[in-house]
Amino acid sequence: RLITLYIISIISIMSCNKGNTNAGKVVEIYLFQTFQTVPGKCRVDSSVSVLQQTALIKNQDIVSYSHLSYQFTLTDAGMAKINALKDFTAFAVTVDKEVMYYGILKQFTSSSSCDHSIVMTVDFTSNNKLNMGLGYPGMMQDVPIDDQRNHAKLLATLASQGKLK
Repeated sequence: RLITLYIISIISIMSCNKGNTNAGKVVEIYLFQTFQTVPGKCRVDSSVSVLQQTALIKNQDIVSYSHLSYQFTLTDAGMAKINALKDFTAFAVTVDKEVMYYGILKQFTSSSSCDHSIVMTVDFTSNNKLNMGLGYPGMMQDVPIDDQRNHAKLLATLASQGKLK
């Protein structure tokens, strides 16, 4: 009996997963070499859009991510890169260069809407915060958006780095 209990204990200990196997190594935000929108929609057409070779926002530029408010906090250097972008800049949030979701940057001064996408806006009420919202100026009823802002792999990677809030 003791041997059986010992074997079961060893098997249990060996089968414990101490790390999250779903976690990647780096979260980054890329811009595009070329991109198009889906005809008639403010949404990146992933079938014809090509990421740039180098990330705009590197892993070290990301301080934290709030999964409740869908908000990234960036370093000063990272925020300066975002502030230099123009309205309607397309981006992709990636884990190990695998796209988790696509989106469009919208400036608060923009008068055009963007109803079909995740949109990035700068939060002017606090320092170095990026909001990832649904639609601009807000989500419209009966307009579906593939909401991957809290993709499991994205959250697991951020959690493994201590950046998930």
